[in-house]
Amino acid sequence: MRLFKSKEKLSESESVYLADIEQKIKAYKAKGYRVPTRKMIKTAAQIKGIRRSAAINTAVLDLVAAHIHEGMTTEEIDTLVYNFTIAHGAIPAPLNYEGFPKSVCANRPKLTQYDGVRSCVVANSTFGGETGCTFGCLGCGDCVSACQFDAIHMNPETGLPEVDESKCTACGACSKACPRNIIEIRPKGKNNRRVYVQCVNKDKGAVARKACAAACIGCGKCVKVCPFEAITLENNLAYIDPAKCKSCRKCEMECPQQAIVAVNFPPRKPKADAPAAEKQAVGQAAIASAAKPVAVKNETVNTASTPAAEAPKNTEA
Repeated sequence: MRLFKSKEKLSESESVYLADIEQKIKAYKAKGYRVPTRKMIKTAAQIKGIRRSAAINTAVLDLVAAHIHEGMTTEEIDTLVYNFTIAHGAIPAPLNYEGFPKSVCANRPKLTQYDGVRSCVVANSTFGGETGCTFGCLGCGDCVSACQFDAIHMNPETGLPEVDESKCTACGACSKACPRNIIEIRPKGKNNRRVYVQCVNKDKGAVARKACAAACIGCGKCVKVCPFEAITLENNLAYIDPAKCKSCRKCEMECPQQAIVAVNFPPRKPKADAPAAEKQAVGQAAIASAAKPVAVKNETVNTASTPAAEAPKNTEA
């Protein structure tokens, strides 16, 4: 966003300051150093504009944090951000940037546009994709065409395929049709609940995060927090073994990128903060009991899970 004029009348102190900077730049350039261009040096008025822009950006984040809720669509978030930004005399920076139609809410922003044959196989062999992620869904719908049960449809908002679990028979036709091996057939969990990594990007963390806001960055936090050794990390990508996963969801809460999703679980109950007096009483009781011997009764806990049946597949992109 632009909040100041490009040409301004400089004060005497600013002129002296800039002249001194230019002398230093010339001196370093003569020594063979790479130096910044003149345009990179900002005046006091420009710095003021940058600070105002940053203040608006911070206010936008606070606004979204106050209004966002489970089930809210990306379209609603985009409208909220756009209206607030425009009302404060600014223009959302991503809007119409390289053809991007929204102000926010795109995990994988488009960098180019594919204008060839609408086939994932053809696109994969001739084209890296419309986004910076070369591992993700190409969005041409080969999986939709391969499904004989009308169980897959392309989401017009995200451009990604979605599976109708009530119609899916787990035949595997969509998985075979995907040239990037994104679609995986996973077994059902208890009550049809599943936890999986919705990313297939194998790039290093910084590269993956730049391409997609919800990319797995290979940090390994999920591996460390899993008590069942159900998660492995290979080629910068985490994978959850459905045979070992007990759906404790600790990995979901630990993931800084929100790349791990849990399906068909009830909403989490918010944790109420205990009153200060109660916390103090609990702390004192814990200290008092720490010095007392505690008898532990040995018990055998059955952690075996119910055999899983074949489940509808998840599209991970």
